[in-house]
Amino acid sequence: MEYRPQTYIGAVQLLAVLAGSLILRLSVKGMEDFMNPDLAPDPLRYLRPLSQYGWSLVFIPIVWVGLTIRGERSDLWWATKSLTIGSGVVILLGIVVLFGWAGFAVSSIAFGHT
Repeated sequence: MEYRPQTYIGAVQLLAVLAGSLILRLSVKGMEDFMNPDLAPDPLRYLRPLSQYGWSLVFIPIVWVGLTIRGERSDLWWATKSLTIGSGVVILLGIVVLFGWAGFAVSSIAFGHT
């Protein structure tokens, strides 16, 4: 298979987005059930958009796979396997850091460390 790195890294990126989005959605929903609605500053105001629209980040892996395959097919001088793997890992780490930060924020709100 010619585009194996794109397939594997793209699948892991997609899985990270979907799992992170689902876990964050459930966490925020669980926090909303236990929170006092009279709190003046809503501690979940920055996390709510990510929990509701985080699934739309699936377009990042899809676009990345398409661009790297197109780049390798056109024989661009900069479109190499090492750049493909490196950029895929950087995007994966960005996704993991984003949802990790959001999970940490939800847990700190849950345990009163706001």
